[in-house]
Amino acid sequence: MVWIHGEGFYAVAGSVSEQLPIPLSSYGKVIVVSFNYRLGMLGFLNTGDGEIPANLGLFDQREALKWVQENIAAFGGDPGRVTIFGESAGGASVNFHLVSPLSAGLFRGAILQSGNALCEIGYADLVEKTFEFGKGAGCDFNNSKDLVDCLRGRSLEELKDGYIFMNVHARHIEFTPVVDGHFLHDTPLKLMQQGHLNVDNVLHGDLLNERFCFTIYGRLASRGYFPPPVLSLDDFKNHLANSFKIDDPLIQDTIVFELSDSAHITGDKTDYFKELTDAFTSILLCPVNPFANLLSTAGKTVYRYPTTHHPSPPIWAGLTDEDDIPIFGGGPLLHKREYVPRGMSGFSDGAEEAAFSRQIMRYWSNFAKTGNPNLSTQDPKEANNPLDLEEWQPFKYGERYNEELDSGFPTKEGVMKAKGCHFWTTIFPKMMAQSFELSKLKTMLADQVAAHSTGTCDGDSCPEQ
Repeated sequence: MVWIHGEGFYAVAGSVSEQLPIPLSSYGKVIVVSFNYRLGMLGFLNTGDGEIPANLGLFDQREALKWVQENIAAFGGDPGRVTIFGESAGGASVNFHLVSPLSAGLFRGAILQSGNALCEIGYADLVEKTFEFGKGAGCDFNNSKDLVDCLRGRSLEELKDGYIFMNVHARHIEFTPVVDGHFLHDTPLKLMQQGHLNVDNVLHGDLLNERFCFTIYGRLASRGYFPPPVLSLDDFKNHLANSFKIDDPLIQDTIVFELSDSAHITGDKTDYFKELTDAFTSILLCPVNPFANLLSTAGKTVYRYPTTHHPSPPIWAGLTDEDDIPIFGGGPLLHKREYVPRGMSGFSDGAEEAAFSRQIMRYWSNFAKTGNPNLSTQDPKEANNPLDLEEWQPFKYGERYNEELDSGFPTKEGVMKAKGCHFWTTIFPKMMAQSFELSKLKTMLADQVAAHSTGTCDGDSCPEQ
């Protein structure tokens, strides 16, 4: 099982303790491999013309998978039974490998935890931001060759300045994978629609309320009493702007109206915490259903889940995108200080969490061994089920339920509401696209007016008198 760490393609490492599913290896009797890959500007800088290769971070991941194919037998592993799995951006990375022709044959199964390449975090075209980054680093060029040559001569501190400059002006846009015509020939959505899929068995799911960590003011301690935060309407809109670049007032008002109850209309509403959590959860999770549907209609076997099990923090906190790592990786079986590094990733060391973690690790390791979470071996005579696992049925297109991961797993639970997801997957992107085009037009006109007023315009760049 090859683990691809997450954290938005810009942070953490494969060796960070909270990102390592350590007990999974011994408990599931599988070999777990983790690795580092280039992140941020070093891994995903993109000029759009090949002057600097795009998706270097994904190519690093591919090299790790090739290494596993060539060497895992020396560790007792089987190169013909490799499962890649990842969380958040790691889950999106798994999706990129699912559709890339360059990764074909390097693995047999895939597990995507809280992320896929159809999510907002999983894909972006950042050519313009590359040049903006260069400007902040003191390399203000319009030519990509000059830009890259200049950046290669900059110090680390100067590159950091460019990164800070870009995020200040772009509301925390990170460098992420792009369509480069080499690793990715098209968007992951189109490639999946065309049937470009490198595996037959996929296990995929998410944590409900997993964007909670974006809705609170910093990370709260995972011990003691958690008073539910109260967010005003202005706080709500500020979070939309700062976390997801939704700074168009009309779009903000539309989102508030879509998510709020009648108290908002009458002016009686004072707390928008739940609405903000719902917004961020929907932005991340609504693409999950099209992902599972695409796999199912392509004839692939899909095991789909939402996780609703609540750890020690209060239920209002929900689950965040880092909470699945200790659950699925066996964190509750370790001493608490070994697996609770920070923030909201804490669990009690109680029997319930430990039993739930054992249950999940059995499903995960079974899937890695056989492609079926219910079977530990392909030979039914030798199959064993020491935890008396309930049978996990594959997801089928058109069936509006998933298997729910909880301590009472499995149950059948409704998927994201169709009406709400239609807003986030169809209407919301159109509004954002229109807003982006209007913003570019406003910037262009402002530049022309400024150039005209200072007398620096030349020829066609000057506005007509």
